[in-house]
Amino acid sequence: MKVLQFGGGKDSLTCLHLLKPEWDQITVVWLNTGASFPETMALMHRIREQVPHFVEVRSDVLSDIDRNGWPSDVVPTASSEWGKQGTLTPGIKVRSWVECCFSNFWQPLDAKMREMG
Repeated sequence: MKVLQFGGGKDSLTCLHLLKPEWDQITVVWLNTGASFPETMALMHRIREQVPHFVEVRSDVLSDIDRNGWPSDVVPTASSEWGKQGTLTPGIKVRSWVECCFSNFWQPLDAKMREMG
Protein backbone atom coordinates (compact mmCIF):
# COMPACT_ATOMS: atom_id res chain seq x y z
CA MET A 1 0.00 0.00 0.00
CA LYS A 2 1.25 3.46 -0.87
CA VAL A 3 0.43 6.34 1.46
CA LEU A 4 1.01 10.07 1.23
CA GLN A 5 0.88 11.81 4.60
CA PHE A 6 -0.69 15.06 3.49
CA GLY A 7 -0.54 18.24 5.57
CA GLY A 8 -1.92 20.68 3.04
CA GLY A 9 1.16 22.86 2.67
CA LYS A 10 2.91 23.64 -0.58
CA ASP A 11 5.25 20.63 -0.28
CA SER A 12 2.33 18.24 0.24
CA LEU A 13 0.37 19.82 -2.60
CA THR A 14 3.36 19.51 -4.93
CA CYS A 15 3.87 15.84 -4.01
CA LEU A 16 0.18 15.13 -4.47
CA HIS A 17 0.08 16.72 -7.93
CA LEU A 18 3.30 15.00 -9.02
CA LEU A 19 1.72 11.69 -8.02
CA LYS A 20 -1.54 12.34 -9.89
CA PRO A 21 -0.95 9.48 -12.37
CA GLU A 22 -0.86 7.12 -9.35
CA TRP A 23 -3.82 8.49 -7.36
CA ASP A 24 -5.76 5.27 -7.79
CA GLN A 25 -2.92 3.43 -6.00
CA ILE A 26 -2.29 5.98 -3.20
CA THR A 27 -4.11 6.63 0.03
CA VAL A 28 -3.89 10.28 1.08
CA VAL A 29 -3.78 10.53 4.87
CA TRP A 30 -4.42 13.81 6.67
CA LEU A 31 -4.06 14.36 10.40
CA ASN A 32 -6.80 16.68 11.67
CA THR A 33 -5.73 18.11 15.05
CA GLY A 34 -9.16 19.61 15.66
CA ALA A 35 -7.68 23.11 15.48
CA SER A 36 -7.22 23.60 11.73
CA PHE A 37 -7.78 26.96 10.05
CA PRO A 38 -10.97 27.22 7.98
CA GLU A 39 -8.95 27.44 4.77
CA THR A 40 -7.18 24.17 5.66
CA MET A 41 -10.53 22.50 6.26
CA ALA A 42 -11.77 23.80 2.88
CA LEU A 43 -8.64 22.50 1.13
CA MET A 44 -9.02 19.07 2.72
CA HIS A 45 -12.64 18.96 1.61
CA ARG A 46 -11.54 19.63 -1.98
CA ILE A 47 -8.72 17.07 -1.84
CA ARG A 48 -11.08 14.45 -0.33
CA GLU A 49 -13.37 14.95 -3.34
CA GLN A 50 -10.51 14.73 -5.87
CA VAL A 51 -8.60 11.65 -4.74
CA PRO A 52 -10.06 8.13 -4.73
CA HIS A 53 -8.62 7.14 -1.31
CA PHE A 54 -8.59 9.67 1.55
CA VAL A 55 -8.24 8.90 5.26
CA GLU A 56 -8.62 11.45 8.04
CA VAL A 57 -6.82 10.72 11.31
CA ARG A 58 -7.97 12.80 14.26
CA SER A 59 -6.29 14.10 17.38
CA ASP A 60 -7.47 16.74 19.83
CA VAL A 61 -4.63 19.20 20.28
CA LEU A 62 -6.68 21.73 22.27
CA SER A 63 -7.67 19.18 24.92
CA ASP A 64 -4.10 17.92 24.97
CA ILE A 65 -2.78 21.46 25.55
CA ASP A 66 -5.37 21.96 28.28
CA ARG A 67 -4.12 18.81 30.05
CA ASN A 68 -0.39 19.05 29.37
CA GLY A 69 0.49 22.67 28.64
CA TRP A 70 1.41 24.83 25.68
CA PRO A 71 4.24 23.74 23.36
CA SER A 72 7.33 25.93 23.38
CA ASP A 73 10.93 25.93 22.18
CA VAL A 74 11.99 27.26 25.59
CA VAL A 75 10.40 25.87 28.72
CA PRO A 76 11.05 27.69 32.02
CA THR A 77 11.50 25.08 34.73
CA ALA A 78 8.83 26.65 36.95
CA SER A 79 6.30 26.34 34.09
CA SER A 80 6.98 22.67 33.37
CA GLU A 81 4.94 19.84 34.84
CA TRP A 82 7.96 18.77 36.87
CA GLY A 83 8.68 22.33 38.05
CA LYS A 84 5.10 22.93 39.16
CA GLN A 85 5.23 19.88 41.43
CA GLY A 86 7.78 21.53 43.72
CA THR A 87 6.45 25.09 43.74
CA LEU A 88 3.27 27.02 44.12
CA THR A 89 4.13 29.16 41.10
CA PRO A 90 0.93 30.19 39.33
CA GLY A 91 0.69 30.54 35.58
CA ILE A 92 0.30 28.43 32.51
CA LYS A 93 1.92 25.06 32.12
CA VAL A 94 4.44 24.86 29.27
CA ARG A 95 6.10 21.81 27.72
CA SER A 96 8.51 20.96 24.95
CA TRP A 97 7.08 21.31 21.44
CA VAL A 98 8.47 17.83 20.77
CA GLU A 99 6.15 16.31 23.39
CA CYS A 100 3.17 18.12 21.88
CA CYS A 101 4.00 17.07 18.29
CA PHE A 102 4.62 13.49 19.40
CA SER A 103 1.22 13.29 21.12
CA ASN A 104 -0.80 15.08 18.45
CA PHE A 105 0.95 14.34 15.14
CA TRP A 106 3.61 11.65 15.14
CA GLN A 107 2.00 9.07 17.42
CA PRO A 108 -1.49 9.17 15.79
CA LEU A 109 -0.01 9.02 12.27
CA ASP A 110 2.34 6.20 13.22
CA ALA A 111 -0.55 4.23 14.72
CA LYS A 112 -2.63 4.69 11.54
CA MET A 113 0.29 3.71 9.27
CA ARG A 114 0.83 0.53 11.28
CA GLU A 115 -2.90 -0.21 11.18
CA MET A 116 -2.90 0.25 7.39
CA GLY A 117 0.13 -2.00 6.98
